Parts: sequence; structure tokens; C-alpha cells
Amino acid sequence: GPDGGWDNCHDDPHRAGCSSVHRLCGASSASPYLLRLIDLGSAIDTYSLQHLYGREGPSAEQLTLEYAPPEALFGRYWEGSRAMKPRMWTYDMWSVGVVWLELLLGTPHVFQLSPHTRSLLDAKLRLSERSEGDRQLVYLLRGMMEWCIYPPQVPSNRRSRRELMSWSCTEASLMRMIKERDPTGLGMDHPLGLRLLQRLLHWEPSFRPTAAQALNHAYFTRDWKASHDSEKKSGAAGAGASSRGYQCTTAFGELGWC
Repeated sequence: GPDGGWDNCHDDPHRAGCSSVHRLCGASSASPYLLRLIDLGSAIDTYSLQHLYGREGPSAEQLTLEYAPPEALFGRYWEGSRAMKPRMWTYDMWSVGVVWLELLLGTPHVFQLSPHTRSLLDAKLRLSERSEGDRQLVYLLRGMMEWCIYPPQVPSNRRSRRELMSWSCTEASLMRMIKERDPTGLGMDHPLGLRLLQRLLHWEPSFRPTAAQALNHAYFTRDWKASHDSEKKSGAAGAGASSRGYQCTTAFGELGWC
């Protein structure tokens, strides 16, 4: 891979092979991981945001919905969204999270709702009166919320919050959901992986790590496999047991953070 490491395109997005439609985030002597990101849709970067799409950014029809982050899809609907400063790498890291979830679940439709849930939304929100683009955004938002990805403005009333999200967002619950939806039945191999995935798929772009910060995560830098295997043999490892030994005292983005 390129000498610059995984984050070479984010450091210099104009180098060869790292255009707004083709970004290679690859291996180096420090890391064996390679991921190629190709965007054949809106190809959002700083230039396109400033000159092509206007103040509100691209519309839903101009985006590849499955890989677009919340600030691109829903930013215009949330108070304070205009204060966000869109950056190319935050889009990319969201896409990395989606690709990872696709690999875990064996499907490109990781936020897809069941027909039953869609029918309930159609009836309750009268979506038949909305445009197709609006309906797809509502479905996608609900699908994200099932993975506990949701806007920060949640209802203050506890009853309203329960009605909005009646499922659990604990680490154990999410690990269990991944395993249930994984056609192989294996699920995520360690809760530290889930923590990194949640950061990549965080609603707030500033909470997502850069590629270099992601590679510093404890999931890649700590030797958790040996202890995890021994706990499985002893039957002591629950959905979140193995991660308890890793207290997140390291600063965000630094080597070993989690």
C-alpha cells in the first residue's frame, strides 16, 4: 500500500489515487490493514460542498443513502446542524463503519427495516402523504435508531423516550443483536470491536475517529485475544465480560484508547 499509512488520503486528499471519488486508505509498514473506498455517487468533499450543493448540502436524491452519514442526510432538520463543519474524513469513517457492519451481517442493507416496522411507521406517521425521498429518510433514521444511532435531542420525558426507543442500547444487547443477525452466528469477536464500531457510526461527526486514531484503538493495539479465548474456555465470558479489564483511561485517539 501507499507509504503514508491508512490515513494517507485524509492527510493529502489530492494525491494520486485519492480523489473525491476514489480514496485508498491502505497498509503501511506500521499496519497491515487495507481498505479501498470508492464513491460513485455525490463524491462529497470540501470543494463540492462549497460550490456544487449550496448551504444545505446534497439532497437525499443526490446521496448513496446507505453510506451517507447523518449530518449529510438529516443535518438540515436539526437545530445547530449549520454549526457543523463537514469534513471529508468524517464521511469516510462513517462509511468504514457501514462496510464493517455489512461484513458482520452479510448484507448491504444494514439499516433496513422489517416489513412490519415499515407498515407501522407508514400508518402512524401517515407516510403515504410524503414524497418517496422523505419516506426513505424516515425508514433510514428508524433503522439507525435500532442500532442506537440517534440525534442528541432526545425527549426529556422518560415515557416519551421509552416510546421512541423501546429497546436496550447496552453493550451486551448490541453484541447479542449482531450475533442474531449474523448469518454465520458468530457475531462481533470482542466488545472492544463494538466500541470502535460505535465510534465510527457515531451521530456526531466530531466523535468519530480519524483513520490514524482508529488504528490506535485497543481493538487493534491490545492483546485481548488470549484472555478472551481463556474466558470462553472457562465459560466466564459473557457479551461484555472480556472488555471489563480494559478501562478506557487513555485519551481519545491515543495508542490503546477505547
